[in-house]
Amino acid sequence: PKNPSGRTRYHEIFEANESDPCCTRNAPPVAGAINWSRSLFGRVRQTMNRFGAFDGAMADGIGTEVHRKYIALAKQMLGFEKAKFQQWSENVDVTAAQHLKSSIIASAADGTIVTNFHPDLMRLIRETRYLDRMGFDIPEVALSVCLQESKYHAYLEGLQSMLASYR
Repeated sequence: PKNPSGRTRYHEIFEANESDPCCTRNAPPVAGAINWSRSLFGRVRQTMNRFGAFDGAMADGIGTEVHRKYIALAKQMLGFEKAKFQQWSENVDVTAAQHLKSSIIASAADGTIVTNFHPDLMRLIRETRYLDRMGFDIPEVALSVCLQESKYHAYLEGLQSMLASYR
């Protein structure tokens, strides 16, 4: 049956899940959303490659229409990727500065001293690592924080063990 809206099944899947894409279990939100989009596009491209392998499949009017829809979907998915990355990279400086300025030691409500390494910094490090592997140009601030990850972990573990020995 012909789709009355003129949209392909992949187009409908993309638009239905664009606002809340399915991510792999351990992927950070931005990199996971981009990876989902790329995975979906990979399936579309694979179908188009099979379709194009048939002699003369792209020459007739239907083939031209299919190719036009393919290009439109590709542009929409690329726009989604760029928007997600742009939004993330605009917020990186603020997030890093805000959380790196805060003290790594804090006082809990019951008066005990605890370590205070914000989860947003860990998320920033994970996003940076994933996005770098995906080929994005990472902002300098995020790259700097990511490259110092082992140092942050060493400080945090040292403080936690010191606090544990005083309890």
